[in-house]
Amino acid sequence: MSKTAWAVLATVTMAVAAIAANPVPAAALPRHCLAHAPAATTDYQAIADTRVAGFGVGDITSMARLPDGRRFIAFGDTAYFDLNPDGSPGALAGFANNTAWVQSGRCFTLLDRPGPGPRSWVLPPQEDGSIYWPGASVVVGSRLYVFMQRLRLDSTFGTSLGSAVAAFDLPSLKMARLTTMPWTPSRVFGGGAVYDDGYIYTYASQRRTCQFCFAGDMAFQVFMFTVSKSKPTRCEVSTICDITS
Repeated sequence: MSKTAWAVLATVTMAVAAIAANPVPAAALPRHCLAHAPAATTDYQAIADTRVAGFGVGDITSMARLPDGRRFIAFGDTAYFDLNPDGSPGALAGFANNTAWVQSGRCFTLLDRPGPGPRSWVLPPQEDGSIYWPGASVVVGSRLYVFMQRLRLDSTFGTSLGSAVAAFDLPSLKMARLTTMPWTPSRVFGGGAVYDDGYIYTYASQRRTCQFCFAGDMAFQVFMFTVSKSKPTRCEVSTICDITS
């Protein structure tokens, strides 16, 4: 690839700062502990079966093992409510579009924003009422990367407006960077991701065509492509994404 092509492609990527509320002190984060470390799915279900309005439970979108042994569990839509005596949901006390649990032994810490107002852990910097819905999460070295789709909530599943990847320093899980990613409404990267041999492979699905995305001068590279649901097609290098600096 020529230097001119490299420069043109590099301009596609734009880093943006996330909206950062004052971080909640670790001691103040919502926490739920079981009697013993979970060993089966029934143990995890017990958290939902004993939930309270101060500890949200949601749709799991991905999980990642952190270098220190903790488990990171990303949630999409997250509801906050107490349970009625018969086990049915009580009044909705809060809602978020992205949160996470961090499991350490028998205890789970919830990463979100305190109410009232939006409870989501990460908010889009556009401040236009759009939200982030998380996808894949992957650890590389001392950072956790969580892929996000930005949506406008104007229908059941919303309208896709863009995508980004949030980088969190480890072990603190403090956001280090939020970077926009290549995006089209029919091709949203981040539904799945894996790190291997210097590359993050992150996936999108669509009927045809595919796209590679990589940053060759980084400590590691991002390599993105779509998976064809119909027939294999030739994939061309089309853009460069720097999510690591």
